[in-house]
Amino acid sequence: MLAVVKKVKDDRVIFDINGLTAAYFIHGENFNPHKFFKHGEMVEVTIIKQCNYKQNAMGLFYIVSPEFLPIDLYIMEHQVGSMVEGIIFSIQGPLMTLMLDDNVFCTTKRSRHARTGNIVRCKIDKYNAKQRYIAVRVFE
Repeated sequence: MLAVVKKVKDDRVIFDINGLTAAYFIHGENFNPHKFFKHGEMVEVTIIKQCNYKQNAMGLFYIVSPEFLPIDLYIMEHQVGSMVEGIIFSIQGPLMTLMLDDNVFCTTKRSRHARTGNIVRCKIDKYNAKQRYIAVRVFE
């Protein structure tokens, strides 16, 4: 189903589907919607949930999910099992976040000599299309 982007915020994107308001909420992801969605752009979406527009403050009719996000486009180019390079974006205790491409992030186990900003080689182990995450193994 095609939807028109009405508004882009840091935590959500508001769409218009045939005059009805819909939203895509971004939960705990290192994803910048301002780089991917532009006002007035047509986007292919899937309706996840129908809402009672009278009972929510935003007047939403639908909760939607875009058909393609940057992570989906990245995995089309780099199949599971391929070797890729990533930049260590952040380190939180035993975990580190890698930036594989612009707007494409994944979390993995921290490597021994990890420093923010270092480039590491890694292998794509898994891709979950429903939850939209990539699992990688880092090789030092």
